[in-house]
Amino acid sequence: TADSTSWSLAPGDSCSVAFTVVCARWTPGAGADSPVRRNNLYVNYDWAQKAYDGEDKNRNNVLDEGEDANNNQIIDRYILPAPPPSPNMEIVVESNKITLYWQNNAESFLDPVSQVADFEGYKVYGARKTANEALGEFTLLSENDIKNGIGYNTGFSSIHIINDFGEPDSLEINGNYYHYKFVNEGIKDGWLNYYAVTAYDKGDPEANLESLESSIYANRIYVYSGEPIAGNDNWHPTVYPNPYKGQALWDGYGSRNKMIWFRGLPVKAEIRIFSLAGDLVEVIQHDELYMGGDIANVDERKKPIMSGGEHAWDLITMHDQATASGLYLFTVEDKDTGTIKEGKFLIIK
Repeated sequence: TADSTSWSLAPGDSCSVAFTVVCARWTPGAGADSPVRRNNLYVNYDWAQKAYDGEDKNRNNVLDEGEDANNNQIIDRYILPAPPPSPNMEIVVESNKITLYWQNNAESFLDPVSQVADFEGYKVYGARKTANEALGEFTLLSENDIKNGIGYNTGFSSIHIINDFGEPDSLEINGNYYHYKFVNEGIKDGWLNYYAVTAYDKGDPEANLESLESSIYANRIYVYSGEPIAGNDNWHPTVYPNPYKGQALWDGYGSRNKMIWFRGLPVKAEIRIFSLAGDLVEVIQHDELYMGGDIANVDERKKPIMSGGEHAWDLITMHDQATASGLYLFTVEDKDTGTIKEGKFLIIK
């Protein structure tokens, strides 16, 4: 009926009734029942009503022309504004350097409520975590937005992939084309770093809607920077930290949460570790797909991206014992060529 506050039901008839519970933030400094506090409630009520209305913009319970956004011939309700989707990412790992690439898939996204492409910009975040500390807040590394009088108006020139003529272009990686990149240099090899790229929209001030941003956890990537795979016979395996002094900052507190890294490794390698007396301490098999699954200090379940030319060791011997202080020798054999190279490192506990 036109008046939805009352209606009559014949015997055997039924109807569906939708309820909402509306709450609002308690505005500091206002009276117990002030217009300021009631205004927050009114705004939230309005959004609850808009969400229920969905495609029924004029609230007449009929799909009028232009309202059926997905052409399914029914009124879709409970539609809320949404941020642009998280950009599709790719990452390239080098020593002391991470390069993030992402696609422009967020820019054509239509807001579910307004049906307008309201993309505004990108944010790049980074964080570093060790085994003996909690993950801190992400650090904002970069923010770029459209030059349109909203936000900072930075434009995308600093992150655009460009061609030889200085024009925006794309780069093919593993069969996919990427349009933007961000380079994070000066990071420490062997440390776990997190990265994420988000997309955000313009918001809608007239509808009391702030800018919405995609989740930093949607495309978060775990990375250990390091040396890439040794490409020829001119490779020289080394260890870091060397010397290892009691406990590295990235270590946990348990005896199995220690870690040193072998670097400068070929695609497939066998690492043999010896005491100074020549006793075999441990044998480690390495390949380019290594993700830290053989030690506790690296969580392989997070599928961390590594450089391919490094391998971590937890200082536990092949007999499941903690190593003692002393000088250790090691050999690295290239399993493809048979070339063997040597090195040494010192443990001080």
